[in-house]
Amino acid sequence: MDISIENFTIKIPVDYQQVNSLPGDPAGSMSFMKKTPEAACLVMYSGIPSEQSMPFNSKEEVVRGIHSALAEDQGLIEVESGITPAGKKYIYSIVKTVNRGTVGVQYSLVLHIGYFAEHVFQAQAFFDETGYTGGRDASVFAILQNEGKVTVDGQNISGWAVDPYDPQYTRGILMNMSEKTDYDEVFPDHPLTQARILAKNLIEMN
Repeated sequence: MDISIENFTIKIPVDYQQVNSLPGDPAGSMSFMKKTPEAACLVMYSGIPSEQSMPFNSKEEVVRGIHSALAEDQGLIEVESGITPAGKKYIYSIVKTVNRGTVGVQYSLVLHIGYFAEHVFQAQAFFDETGYTGGRDASVFAILQNEGKVTVDGQNISGWAVDPYDPQYTRGILMNMSEKTDYDEVFPDHPLTQARILAKNLIEMN
């Protein structure tokens, strides 16, 4: 499906339904949502000035910036960049937030695609864990513990969580083994899988 954002004509997945914009959303932006048995997914499309974009040619700079800004209840999942099939530069990040007072995890996706020298297309999306929460973590943890890849000694757990870009980085809620792409096919409705699917589709379609 095609939508028009400022000077952009963007192709977006058809399984998302348009919803009303909220007060405070950028002028000209458009919002869409979908639900799966395990996730509530909301994405807002907009155009931003190129100077506000993540640097397309420096994943390392983006990783450093995210590390410096993460709160104690957050963790970095991935940063990826490259060229779309149509020849446009892209970069995206996925960060998780584990709010202590609520059930489930939220994964946030920010994707930038360079359309013009002065403007960049942005997709900003939030994927909330719903329904039976924690199932992906628990299932993979049990498998890896049975295989001896994860060990538990009292309060200490080894082999389960590590930052994907810096093993010395320990602040916040680190990415765990269940959040690797290896398990996306096993949990297609999970919010993290849905975040990666949206990023992949937007990159391939634009």
